[in-house]
Amino acid sequence: MSVQVLPERLERFFQPEFHLREGTGKGVNGYVDVCAMQAVSWLAGYTHFNDSPECVCPVIRRYIIRLNDSWLFRDHRDELKPFLPRTIGTKGDRELSAQRGFIAADYAVRKFAPMWLRTLKREEWAAELEAVPPVVARESAEVARDAARKIRAYAYAAAAADAAADAAIPRLAALGGSRVP
Repeated sequence: MSVQVLPERLERFFQPEFHLREGTGKGVNGYVDVCAMQAVSWLAGYTHFNDSPECVCPVIRRYIIRLNDSWLFRDHRDELKPFLPRTIGTKGDRELSAQRGFIAADYAVRKFAPMWLRTLKREEWAAELEAVPPVVARESAEVARDAARKIRAYAYAAAAADAAADAAIPRLAALGGSRVP
């Protein structure tokens, strides 16, 4: 069965009052309250809107859900709209899904994580992830995963140290001390 975008729905989808929301919405009946994948389900003409339309590759679906629900996209969720109609009809075989998964993993580790780390002023960690070999198969995916886990452990340790230092400030002040910059 070939699934295509319904033109009358596509026109409504791009209206300024049509916004995407985080998590699962309530539908498109008179008003709009949908997440990105529910919007795809609606655009494809499904009568039951859910966040896993059969016509979309599962890897692409999971990727979009993570973007849609990410706090980084909180104020930019509607920027996903131009890409959503293009996901309809992307479901393929297992091999194609695996290749898409490698591409998604590669971008997550070598592009997006370094962008985020730079906002935290962690250039050395960003550079380390950018230096990971491209993710193209299971073996390179494992290398990228291990590198990302190492950086994540560093980040958790740094956050814990920062929290401990912040917690100590009031105690130091009460004792008449000060925090050394």
